[in-house]
Order: sequence, then C-alpha cells, then structure tokens
Amino acid sequence: MNQSFFEAVKTLIPSIPIADRKVLMALAQSPDQAASASELCQALKLTAVVQVNGAMGRIGRKLHTAFGMHPYGFLPGEFQCWHMIATGVATDDRGFVWKLRDEVVAGLIECGYSIQSGTAADQLKKRTPQFWTVHWQNSLWKPRANVEGKPIQASGSGVFEARGVAPGDVLYIISLSEGQLLLGGRMVVSTIVSRDAACRMLGTDNLFETDQWAINIDGGSPLHLHRRLAPDVSKKLLFTRTNGKRGLTFIDELNLDNQATRGISKLTDESARLLDSIIDLTDSMTPTTDMLTVSAELILGSIRSVIKLTPLPGVEPTILTASIFEGFVNTITVTVRERSREARDGCIKKHGWNCAVCDVNFERLYGQIGKEFIHVHHIDPLANSNEIRKVDPTTDLVPICPNCHAMVHRRYPPLSVAELSALLAEQRSKI
Repeated sequence: MNQSFFEAVKTLIPSIPIADRKVLMALAQSPDQAASASELCQALKLTAVVQVNGAMGRIGRKLHTAFGMHPYGFLPGEFQCWHMIATGVATDDRGFVWKLRDEVVAGLIECGYSIQSGTAADQLKKRTPQFWTVHWQNSLWKPRANVEGKPIQASGSGVFEARGVAPGDVLYIISLSEGQLLLGGRMVVSTIVSRDAACRMLGTDNLFETDQWAINIDGGSPLHLHRRLAPDVSKKLLFTRTNGKRGLTFIDELNLDNQATRGISKLTDESARLLDSIIDLTDSMTPTTDMLTVSAELILGSIRSVIKLTPLPGVEPTILTASIFEGFVNTITVTVRERSREARDGCIKKHGWNCAVCDVNFERLYGQIGKEFIHVHHIDPLANSNEIRKVDPTTDLVPICPNCHAMVHRRYPPLSVAELSALLAEQRSKI
C-alpha cells in the first residue's frame, strides 16, 4: 500500500460532499468493493448512471488535487479522474466494473466507515506482512549506481507478484561479494508498478529493465554498501519453503555459494528480526567507506540485558532482549555459546576495568555511573567453534570498551587487540 497516498485519502474523505460520499460508500459496501455504474445506480435508487459517473470523477479530481499526482505515476491526460480511486475492467455480463483501491478502502476504515464483510477489505485488515530478501547484482552495489546513505525507495524484479510480494511486505536488499553476504538495508513495499510508472514516480529513467518495481516514495532505511555479515551471522538466517525451512548454501565453512541469494526468498519472522537488529545497530554507527563486518560477537556485545544464558553443555537457543539504540527494543532468537560469569570476573580481576586498546576507564571518565562498566572480548571468538572449550580468563579474554569492541569486529576475522592498538596509536600521532 502507498502510505503517502493512504494519508491523502484519509485526510480527504471527511471533505467529500455527502452525495458523492454515498456513491463511494455504495462501492465500498459492494462485494469485494467492486461494482458497475448501473449496479451502484440501482443500489442508491438514482435515475441515471451519469450521476454515479460524475461522483466518481469529482472524487478522483479532488484527490488528484490533494495528492498532487497519480498514485502510480501516470501523467495528466493518461488517465481518467475516477482512476485515482479505483481500477476498472470491462466485463461481458456486468459492463464496466470499478474496484476501489486498497488505499481508499483503508482510508474509509480508518475514518470509521463500515466496509462489506467477508471481502478483500477483511483481507486488507488481517494480512500479516511477509519478509523477503531481494538480491541486487554487484553492478548495483556501487555509489555510481546507487547513492549510499540515501533511503531505499525502489527495487526491481520480474517475479514480485508471482512470488506473492504485496504492499505492506518488507524487502531486505542483499548481495554477495567474495563469498560473503552484504546487507544493503530494508524497505516496506508501498506499491508495485511497471518500470514506466516507477520512473515517473521517482523522477528518473535510471532504472534497469524489468517488469515490476516495488516502490516506497517515503523511503526505507539508508542504503549501506559497506555492511557485510560474518559467516556466523549468515548461518543464522532461515528461509521458508513448502517443505520446511532452510539456510543459505555454503561451499565451505566461510564462503557462500555464488547462487545462494539469487532472486527473491521469503525469510522467517525470526530471521527478519535479526536483520532488523543488525540494520538498526549499524545505522546508528558513524558512516564509513571501510567494510563493516557484523559478527555474532559484535551483536551480542551491543546487547544491554540478557534474559537468560542457559548453562547447559553445547549449543543452546537463547532469548536475548536488546536495547540497541534509543527507543529500540527487540527480541532476537539466536544461537550462542555459553559465556561464564566467572570467566568474565576472572578477566577483570586480572586485567582491570580499563580498555585494553584505548585505556578508557568509565568510572574515571563519567564518575559513579560508569563504575564497573566494560565489555569483555573473546580473543578467539566463541562463534568460531562448535566445541565446548575451557576458557582461561587471564589469556583468552580481555576487557575492551564498546567503541573499540565495535572496531575490532569491523573485519572478519576480527582485528587483534595489538592490531587495533597500533592503528589507534598511528591515528593519535597524526593529531
């Protein structure tokens, strides 16, 4: 659904003259919100179909004035006014039949009007958004093709409708590079239109040739061309199939098959929430042209509170609640390795509360509120192993501040503490 168009409809409805609104409501009360002019004329006990035609035209004209354009990009002269509020098809038995647009139906519902039950209106209210990955070719993953940092407004494919993608669904833009998964961002689908209509709506002809374009004029998340998921995160993603769920195909322990993400794939709800968390976490960081690698260690290091860490042998599902940035609270189901509180305490007892890279001490910097606050970093990430292993807190763990922890994981495998310390010293020498 086109959210901006829906808002315009919702605002306009109260100002429509009563006589014209009766025609609109008669159409809304028709089965599946579809009827011919003669059927509406009969329902309203009017004497001539011209009265119905006139009302449809006047409502459409008012809506065009209010919205400023056709919702699907048609130019003046390319459509009749009624086409602003309905689609139409000629039938053999009923004549020309109008069908209200979803945005108009939703606008009427929002304004408190009762809509015919057991029809598409109920489906519109009840439909649960679906989540999809859309693969962009490497040629599109360049600043000259798509501006980094600009909200994602469009994505093209010839199979959106065949796969079941619909307005209200969420698209996650992905690609592959050197066997690693790239995550560009997300976009809620407002409408799906032809390429010509998409070009008119976006004011550009710089769209590749494909039959269908998912559009969101308001834009989704900013496009991120330098966000890479580490294999331990990519392996968490699951996709729905008729015979169950499946993950991405890897050719070895670290590298994805080069066909693993082609086309459009439907994500599980849990995987979509994981991608949301990654996008929200990394979009809150300072933009960079260096590749940012998102690992499980980085995600877990950003989690503010852990509901439970199941102290059982092996690998166990754990529910984590994370306030990753202001106002954002999300629940993620991930697989984590048990982290021992005793190991963390042993690390801090040995190394203290100062960051091993930048030497920041939060109590010294912020006072009482910063007392006994520090991240603990596994020098050899736990996610690299499926085995139960003993951790020596004096040699395997190191205290590290959140900023340096994030920097360590900008590469996969992570930078060592010594490497990041050297980079920091080099940068400080230039100041």
